[in-house]
Amino acid sequence: VVNIQDVVLNKIPQYSVILRVMDSQTNLPIENANVSLEHTYVEHSGITDSNGEVNLDIYYQDVYQLHAGKWGHVTSCFNDTLITSSSNVIEVFLDEGIYDDFTFDYGWDTIHTGSKTGWVRDIPVGVEKNGTIQNPYSEISWDCGSYAYITGNGTEVSNTDEVNKGEAILFSPLMDLSSYNDPHVNYTVWYFNKFGETAPNDTLFVYMNNGTDQVLIDFYDPETTTMGYWLGNSVSLNDKITVTSTMQLIVYISDFEETENITEAAFDFFSITDYSVLGIDEDLTEQTELLIYPNPFTDQLFISETNTNLMIYDFRGQLVFESFNETTINLSHLSKGIYLVMVKDENGSLLDVKKVVKR
Repeated sequence: VVNIQDVVLNKIPQYSVILRVMDSQTNLPIENANVSLEHTYVEHSGITDSNGEVNLDIYYQDVYQLHAGKWGHVTSCFNDTLITSSSNVIEVFLDEGIYDDFTFDYGWDTIHTGSKTGWVRDIPVGVEKNGTIQNPYSEISWDCGSYAYITGNGTEVSNTDEVNKGEAILFSPLMDLSSYNDPHVNYTVWYFNKFGETAPNDTLFVYMNNGTDQVLIDFYDPETTTMGYWLGNSVSLNDKITVTSTMQLIVYISDFEETENITEAAFDFFSITDYSVLGIDEDLTEQTELLIYPNPFTDQLFISETNTNLMIYDFRGQLVFESFNETTINLSHLSKGIYLVMVKDENGSLLDVKKVVKR
């Protein structure tokens, strides 16, 4: 017996909210800025007009995640923003700067010649094999949004979405860095190159192009890289390349058939600053006989000198540990990743700065 039952649904009353995006330095409206409001059940998004405004029709009076950004400005995000029918205008101020955490699509270009997948902007889907994480389960947790650029994504099955039998190249939008005194390129990368019939030898290269010349500024390979973790870096461009108004970052990785392995990479939390986000300029360091070991380490670091003040910074420049006159340092509480260890003598003079990796 088939019974037909009519059901009447009452539409939730809509209300409008104006999001206004302003430049924090000039207090002028920002045109063509991306904005989004994310709720458990729905997402609203739009592009600001010449007044820096976008009108969004909202259903739920509840808390939202508010994101706003534009290339040339630093993306802002606000969690648990309460929005009700009385929230007529919400203003967001953006700082000027080159920054991209890939919350929005700012037009990074990709080239892919392989048989599987190249760089894609997506929410990471973790992949694990034999207890080793190949593809990250999430993007960098402290930036806005949930997106990153990944070489293949969407399946939890190993050896499916990855670089294979070709190249995967990621190009940033053009950047005018001519006003920077000491431009640093900041980013986090994920690198994995393992398994297969031949020894892994596929390297992740990071280049900078100024419109005329192209130079290698960083690389990650199977011999020196701790795989399966997000790794941060801050690279000074001084003495590496002539800075121009048409700079472009290029991230390159390949996996060709004759040396085929599982090859994965990811890229996130990109910015350009006039200083090292590590908080310390490695060029200031002097080579000494001081030893800090092992590197990489698991729970403990050892230092060969006594009467020293040791300070450890994460790659964002935050002080995470400090000790004085200790030669055995217990760092079991730190998360896995890259850290900078600064060592001073008892008079406060800098002895050394070393980059270490915790597995």
